Amino acid sequence: MTMMTTLAMAFMALFGAALSQEPKIPEAVKKAQAKLDADPNDPDANLVVGKYLLGQEKADEAVEHLAKGSDAILKGVAQKDLSKPDDMAALAGEWIDAARKNAALRSAIVNRAAYWYSKAWMKAEEKEKAKLRPLLAKLAAPPPGFEKPDKKGESILGWDYSEVTIAFTDSSFAHSGRKSVKILPMGKVRKDFAYADTAMLPIVEKRKYVFSAWVFSERTDVDGKMNVVVYDSKGSPKALLEQAFMIPQDCPFWQKIGGEVETPEGAFRVLIHFETKTTTGAMWVDDVSILSDGKDAMKNGGLEDGKK
Repeated sequence: MTMMTTLAMAFMALFGAALSQEPKIPEAVKKAQAKLDADPNDPDANLVVGKYLLGQEKADEAVEHLAKGSDAILKGVAQKDLSKPDDMAALAGEWIDAARKNAALRSAIVNRAAYWYSKAWMKAEEKEKAKLRPLLAKLAAPPPGFEKPDKKGESILGWDYSEVTIAFTDSSFAHSGRKSVKILPMGKVRKDFAYADTAMLPIVEKRKYVFSAWVFSERTDVDGKMNVVVYDSKGSPKALLEQAFMIPQDCPFWQKIGGEVETPEGAFRVLIHFETKTTTGAMWVDDVSILSDGKDAMKNGGLEDGKK
């Protein structure tokens, strides 16, 4: 499978049908939407709705509203976004500038910038990629003042791994907050693959769950994967269902992967397994979520809470 194909599949997962559960809509947004029903060009209402949609990871819809909104900076960059310019890296840079002036929406705006940087990456030659890598690395890093990385094998709330997995919490890159899980290449300890697992988490049978994670791969030479494994409640748990999601190789920007799974009869626990057989680079995982009816079964998906 080519890199272009794997990237296309990843973007379908990220920017296709919404993967997250619909949240309760704030009253201010409802009022703004009511105004738009009467006047679709109302600048203030478009800004309110646009910001809300951006924060809900519905960037394409958000951009259409922000392009008609009352914030001059967001309006300008959104209008360029809709025009789909050839210089996608430059557009990403403008979104970054907008993020600096909209602290409350920084993460959501940075995600849009990452989208355009990743589009540029897909079309870039090696020389262009060499210029894009440091920009993407800076974009994917946590804010200054982060903690030192935890030692290999330290037990983190909501996760289950040890030194043999060649994985540990790290602050080189983070989709949100200050930490992520870093998975190193195969080594002397484990030669077949390197991995990180969540803890075994309780779930309910015959229910739909939305599984997702944000992933980042830097100079990896093969695709990685995320496996969702559902177990029964017996003394020696048996895997009832396993669903795999691909993590594209060498994509140095945060992207969301995942999908919906309906748990079978007898489902009792679930584990999410992240794996790579790369011999170079590394893979990072952050903001893991297991949603059902608006509730998240994953505890500490962002790795910001303390040790067990």
